[in-house]
Amino acid sequence: MTATTVNTATSILPGRKASRWAFRLVWRHIGLFASVAAGTAFAIAAANSYLDPLNFSASGQSVVASQLHQGLNVQVRDPNLDFRGLRREQVRQMDRTPDIIAFAGSRFELASAALFPGQSYFNAFVHSDFIEDLIAFTGLLEANGRLPKTLILSVRFATFLPLSARKDEEWKMFWPEYRAMADKLGISTIPLTDNLPFSHTSQMFSVSLLKRQLAFRFTSDEAPGTTHAASHPKFDVIRSDGSLAFSAAHQGSFTPESARALAIASAKKVANTANWPVDAERVAMLAPLLKYLRDKGVQVAIAITPHHPAYWNALIGTPYGKALASIEAQVSKIAAGQNAVLVGSFDPTKAGCQESNFRDYIHLDEACLHKVFGKIPRA
Repeated sequence: MTATTVNTATSILPGRKASRWAFRLVWRHIGLFASVAAGTAFAIAAANSYLDPLNFSASGQSVVASQLHQGLNVQVRDPNLDFRGLRREQVRQMDRTPDIIAFAGSRFELASAALFPGQSYFNAFVHSDFIEDLIAFTGLLEANGRLPKTLILSVRFATFLPLSARKDEEWKMFWPEYRAMADKLGISTIPLTDNLPFSHTSQMFSVSLLKRQLAFRFTSDEAPGTTHAASHPKFDVIRSDGSLAFSAAHQGSFTPESARALAIASAKKVANTANWPVDAERVAMLAPLLKYLRDKGVQVAIAITPHHPAYWNALIGTPYGKALASIEAQVSKIAAGQNAVLVGSFDPTKAGCQESNFRDYIHLDEACLHKVFGKIPRA
């Protein structure tokens, strides 16, 4: 009996050793695979950061900000970049406060210093702005001692969208500034998990983006970089005043016919939106922001830029058109209560802009911006 037990135990031991060896071998392969995967991901992220610094590199944004402050312009292949990161660096590096600072989404992108002769000016436009951006940018200016005499802000159709209805996440790039300023204003902050820019960060690991950047690098006969020219045939140009100048090729892609067609098609998509979501809590954030700026001695102008006439006319009387009118009315009331100036309108007739001023249903040229901004009194 004892001999049988000993023999059985002895016969099992080699099997246990083999199982342990196999287990260790599997984990070694898993570890090796994980290391290779992590190394590859890191290499892709590092390459994208190097090749596309205006999207993924704070140091690269800092260099460009310095170049712009030196009075140089910067030509870029694609203006869809992390403008919030660039604006952060530009504000940090300012050695004086401009008389006028304009902040909004891409509706302001063409507004150059020519609109404000005799006054120093900085256009801090970004892309896809929300109420959190207005709060965050104010906080950025305040933290760096750069609140101007006049601050031009804007409200759009999506400014007060609830988080659940947003498709764009670029506003999250300003989350540190937003959280700090929200505390000063005494308004509720967004949970950190809803604030982190996961979508933007994940792009750093994109193989397709890396291929695109490499293709640009090895096939283009001219590279992005600084220039003294205010415009370029092939590159869009970020001017030293912060505004954008489209390349001749980019500008040539817009026609009155294409603008009208896009405006009509865009109107059809939203005309019957029964309940355009407007978050009352976010609308309420505007008043304490304007009060804070007023108490700091800043003249605030809220510039509502108009929509394409064909777009606007197609929406009159529709649920969505009524929602836009309601947003404008609410903003007008809040602005009046805080002694802020309200100029412009979603309605192109009220704003004084023509169909020829538009390249799509919402983006307008500098001539239309001149009409809107021309109503702002000098501080």
